[in-house]
Amino acid sequence: MTHILFVDDEPNVLDTLRRALHVEREHWSLHFATSGVEALALMESQAMDVVVTDLRMPGMDGIALLGYVRDRAPLAVRIVLTGVPDMLTAAMGAGIVHQSLSKPCDSAEMRGAIVECWSEDGGRTWSPPRTTELPNPNSGIDAVTLKD
Repeated sequence: MTHILFVDDEPNVLDTLRRALHVEREHWSLHFATSGVEALALMESQAMDVVVTDLRMPGMDGIALLGYVRDRAPLAVRIVLTGVPDMLTAAMGAGIVHQSLSKPCDSAEMRGAIVECWSEDGGRTWSPPRTTELPNPNSGIDAVTLKD
């Protein structure tokens, strides 16, 4: 089961998403929060596979929330739903967004974005950022004896 968290300070947006995506209940467990703080509390009790958030919210905005999500759950897919292009540019520049959607967004577009980032079999389809580790040139060497 894929756990998806939707975060928006507008309850009407969350209610619309809840109704529109109800048909996915066999595959998706939907969670809803009206603030970044509430979202983080939910994430403490349940690991989320996908987080969809508005950017402009009072208190903790979506950029700060996605920064926490990136640090605490780096494999979670992070999707932005916003009507504020300037904030989206900042979020993209910070490297915290995998996918973006403009408000208003219909349910088919939302479903498509989630499926694009998260496959039916419960695995992500995007690649997380890679870190390159240089091999240790001394690996496998227990001791070195120097001779004069």
